[in-house]
Amino acid sequence: MGLGEQSERDSLLLRVTDEGRSLSTVVYFLGFVEHTTGRHPVLDSKKLEIFSKDGIEKAKNILLARIRTEAEKGTVLDLPDPMNIVFRWRDWAGKDEVTIKLNSYLNTSEGLLKLMKAFSSEIKSVGGDDTEIVRIRTEIRLKYLQEFFDVPALKQKVAQLKNSQDIKLSDDEINLINGFLSGESLDF
Repeated sequence: MGLGEQSERDSLLLRVTDEGRSLSTVVYFLGFVEHTTGRHPVLDSKKLEIFSKDGIEKAKNILLARIRTEAEKGTVLDLPDPMNIVFRWRDWAGKDEVTIKLNSYLNTSEGLLKLMKAFSSEIKSVGGDDTEIVRIRTEIRLKYLQEFFDVPALKQKVAQLKNSQDIKLSDDEINLINGFLSGESLDF
């Protein structure tokens, strides 16, 4: 089975980016295609060029519109793998646009918690036999936060949230906040 004509492949790419149900998956796929284009000697030969540069640019514009729609609804950080979406958004639209939108999450307790969860990772430690989880902790991706936020100012907001009597925090949220305030960060 051949790959079809360039225009057919581009058309399929545009359809998937426009209609694909999982925005996270489609963003990841296009990020991969974009990253590998120009870097793989076999895939980059004219005979095997899978998508045209124009097709990739059109797909990025479609995905940017979808990402912006989710951002306007306040749901972009609720999507699976929000960090992949945030960093592709930054790559495709520019850091300023993403920074402005992400900083709007700092205006509410719910938004701040959503932001903290999106920028965190759950780390599981296993026992000696590699079958039993002995510790689970949540760490913040400080390196990523620094990309978009003034971290000392963010820490102040998080401390205010922790001490607020206006919101009932779950144990997981308290652990997340404590980890952030104590400086536990995952810098990879």
